Amino acid sequence: MKLLVYRYNSICEPYMIEGFRKLGIETDAVSREMTDKDMLPSQRVRLVTEALERIKPDAVFSINFFPSVAEVCRIYGIPYLAYTVDCPVLELFSDQTGYDTSHIFMFDAAQASLVKSLGCKNAYHLPLAGDPSFATLQPLTGNKAPGKGVSFVGSLYNEKDPYAVIKDRLPGEVQGECDALTIAQTGLREAFFTEKVLSDGAVSSIREASPQLFDDYGGSFKGADRFITAHCFLGFHMAAKERPELINFLSGYFETDIYTNSDTSVLQRNGNLRIHSGVKTLTEMPSVFRDSPINLNLTMLPIQTGLPQRIFDIAASGGFIMTDRREEMETCFEPGAEAECFSSAEELLDKCSYYLSHDDERKRIAKAGFERLKKEHTWEHRASRIIMTVWGKRGSL
Repeated sequence: MKLLVYRYNSICEPYMIEGFRKLGIETDAVSREMTDKDMLPSQRVRLVTEALERIKPDAVFSINFFPSVAEVCRIYGIPYLAYTVDCPVLELFSDQTGYDTSHIFMFDAAQASLVKSLGCKNAYHLPLAGDPSFATLQPLTGNKAPGKGVSFVGSLYNEKDPYAVIKDRLPGEVQGECDALTIAQTGLREAFFTEKVLSDGAVSSIREASPQLFDDYGGSFKGADRFITAHCFLGFHMAAKERPELINFLSGYFETDIYTNSDTSVLQRNGNLRIHSGVKTLTEMPSVFRDSPINLNLTMLPIQTGLPQRIFDIAASGGFIMTDRREEMETCFEPGAEAECFSSAEELLDKCSYYLSHDDERKRIAKAGFERLKKEHTWEHRASRIIMTVWGKRGSL
């Protein structure tokens, strides 16, 4: 079997390519978009068409979904396999998801359910994965090495907050509504209710203040404007508010290391907080995860049920996971045995205090999470699941 992989430089691409190869699947790639970030859909169509004619693959694969690639695959009658690693992915709300040739695997079950309800015949839920070799990397040394408390690796989202850019242009009552929703939603993380309770006035005002995203995707399905407002504007804004607040809270009690390229001026400097620049994903991040007593995961609220990549990377590094609760956690890692979960700042504080004073128990849980990942959650597992799902329906090639 032969796959054509369409690449745009996602960090997950090499792992999935290796996963397919371990299954004995030959892969070739279209890689121009890895360096050409101004690629037009028409150029993408031409490149994929030329590769299909030259390579004659059995299917095309990509991380995330490209409507233009799906269009080419429909014309050629060849399966297009897409695996989302982000949420939301607005390209999923295009007509091309409904093609018989489009097979889309989504790590967030809520997103998969929505896309299926909008007409995607081949929409599947598939959690993310990790690479167990992460656990073998050399430790970081010097000032960048994690301390004896809690570590967080990731964005503070203040550079990804479109709502903050337009907030001052909104009517006062809309600002008040969004502020109140942000407080209420971050206090109840396990159910993303913002989309349901937003007023029509708030949706309309935000659309008027920043029309481009809505113009691109707002007509994709009934309620698209409301979805974009809740998930892409307020969901990102909530992350930008919550993450610094929780880090400031924790650093009042424990040694706290944060590794980020975000603006850290929102963090309170104290004797416990150590701020580092971002770490290299493939060579430094796993060492931070493995060598930190506690690794904090904060899931962006638009990820409604699924587990983000950070959780699997921590497990793959042999690190201890402390994550906000998500519905799918219990199907991937057993809370209290292979990872730990919290629902509030107070519960987070209590559990960090407990595990920082119970080293043996914390290390047992980290080891169990690593073993569970090796057994069920590698990229090879995911590659196998994709192939079996699609060709189990179609028959053997």
